Amino acid sequence: MKNYHMHSSVTVLHVEDSISDALYVKGVLEHIRSMEFVLKQAANLVDALQILETDPSIDVVLLDLLLPDSEGISTLRVILEAAPDKAVIMLTGEDNQELVLQGLHNGAQDYIAKTDIKPELIKRTILAAHDRQKAQQELRMSKERFQLVVTGTFDGIWDWMIADDKFWLSDQFYALLGYEPGEFPATLPDWKNCFHPDDRGALWRNIERHLDDQSMAYHAEHRMRTKDGEDRWFLIRGQAVWDKNGEPIRMAGSISDIHDRKRMETELTESEERYFLAVRGAGVGIWDWDIQTGELYWSEKYKRMLGVTFNEFVPKFTFFEERLHPEDREKTMQAIKDHLEDQEKYETEYRLRHNDGHYIWIKARGQAIWNDDNVATRMAGSVADMTEYKKATDDRTHMEVQLRHSQKLEAIGQLAAGIAHEINTPSQFVGDNTRFFQDAFADVSELLALYEMLLQAVEKGEPAGKLLEEIKDKIDEVDLEYLLDEIPQATQQSLDGVNRIRDIVKAMKEFSHPGSANKELSDLNQNIQNTATVSRNEWKYYAELETDLDESLPQVECLPNELNQVILNMIVNAAHAIADVQGDSGNLGKITITTRAVDDECEITIADTGAGMPKEVQQRVFDPFFTTKEVGKGTGQGLAIAYSVVVDKHQGNVKVESEVGQGTKFIIRIPIRAESSQAQDGEQDEAIAVCR
Repeated sequence: MKNYHMHSSVTVLHVEDSISDALYVKGVLEHIRSMEFVLKQAANLVDALQILETDPSIDVVLLDLLLPDSEGISTLRVILEAAPDKAVIMLTGEDNQELVLQGLHNGAQDYIAKTDIKPELIKRTILAAHDRQKAQQELRMSKERFQLVVTGTFDGIWDWMIADDKFWLSDQFYALLGYEPGEFPATLPDWKNCFHPDDRGALWRNIERHLDDQSMAYHAEHRMRTKDGEDRWFLIRGQAVWDKNGEPIRMAGSISDIHDRKRMETELTESEERYFLAVRGAGVGIWDWDIQTGELYWSEKYKRMLGVTFNEFVPKFTFFEERLHPEDREKTMQAIKDHLEDQEKYETEYRLRHNDGHYIWIKARGQAIWNDDNVATRMAGSVADMTEYKKATDDRTHMEVQLRHSQKLEAIGQLAAGIAHEINTPSQFVGDNTRFFQDAFADVSELLALYEMLLQAVEKGEPAGKLLEEIKDKIDEVDLEYLLDEIPQATQQSLDGVNRIRDIVKAMKEFSHPGSANKELSDLNQNIQNTATVSRNEWKYYAELETDLDESLPQVECLPNELNQVILNMIVNAAHAIADVQGDSGNLGKITITTRAVDDECEITIADTGAGMPKEVQQRVFDPFFTTKEVGKGTGQGLAIAYSVVVDKHQGNVKVESEVGQGTKFIIRIPIRAESSQAQDGEQDEAIAVCR
């Protein structure tokens, strides 16, 4: 029994100028009771094109190659150009094998001689052609998806066919180094020469170790030389594939430009050093205010901060008030009032006008003295010039934003290499199965030709013994039993592969969606599933990933894209921790992700069976630039960014539980609904009335 797809109905357009032939085909299709065929007819090419343009339901075209307004292969070409997604079956009035082969070469799915039209033959031919057309469309779409992943990433992709010693470089690979696509040969020596001479040795030693030991995916930072001679930093990733004997047959990967990130890391460190030197050398100014008389004292250091000379200084509180920045005046006076009336701690920042007109940032601290009637009589304190600190803080914030953006692009590039590898596997077996179908079709066609000769001999009453022997030999030769068993399995495997590619691309699209700058309701369970899917290449060699997601969890008001990055960082860290334990043993650890609704919060837990962390590491795990990984394999920013996203952006909390030898668990809690700011009622109190 043939293993066709299940069809509820198939719509057929029969293009035929012969009324008798048209009526005959109509009768044959109506005679088929096991399948519903919806028949539409056209008597010439013009009518056929009109139907194809207006009726999208057409599945298969039965095309007579000899029409009143067109004939031969040109008729087929016009139909295929008008409806490239339709399966076309040629109807021939004579046995013209050259014409048939030419038509198949131009894109027809099959042919039927008009003298051979019978219910079972036409049903089998139509359904087979329809299924082949759909399979070709799916294969074409899967190739287009893979090409979109390659061309849509910011990274350059490289693919080394080790067994054949062939190399392939994407157009973006060339572009990142300032070359036109294909400007230099894609050979292994040329690929190695792209790297800085001082880095080539370490690069190749680590790749050879990866190939020999089948270790975790290659991941290191190296310098590469651009066409104009500039040395830029790139993150190099790669993953090999080995045959059953453990011999490497292929290695593919990517390059990500991280030069700006490396520069920002250096500048960030230097800016922090400048800040500490500025603060240490700045000193402080002293002030003293007699509240009863309004008299004010400033130390010489304080006056120099503002460029005020001895003769210009007016020892009255109004001198201070007048120099306050208009935007800071109200809050500064309110802070003083709160301290004098409620004895709140006085520590605030504001801007004061320098003598040359610009404003400087001041950090002020002070303490009042109260009499027996609890009335403040005097207040004194210190001031420090915070202008350089503010500038350094603003620069740091700007660089951290840029660094975080660079990290996100780097993560997407890392995923792109893994996605390319994940898509490549099903694409390979879809291609292998297609070639198997091609060979099987040739074998079955030869067998069917013998059956046709046998049918003709029986109809003519001729001896058929010799033909029967040839058929038996041919059945043995093509191994028909094997084909009947393998073809359905290969078909299902190909469909599963196409579906796998579709799921990966869908998850990647949802994961990398830029989202909104504002919080929005999001399905965290789906976000976690997508992140696990797109990062599969990062953990599948070292761990099994299990999810226990609360189906009753409501949608959470959050920044989905930011939380995706947090989950991704923790999954990758967990995979690396497990890899450090398992080594080359081939054993798999476990990563477990759970979600729960706890009161008004959503709890996300990521646990692994890695090496665990000692107490001293746990205490610093969220510090920026702290990492226990080897140089070049970690920036120490992943968990620092995760902490900032959870705590600062979602008002949640994140903690780590770990024990050496027992694994690690990260517990994230964020509010299910973001807290809205409360409107303040009433007017603010008036500023303090100062006695003069």
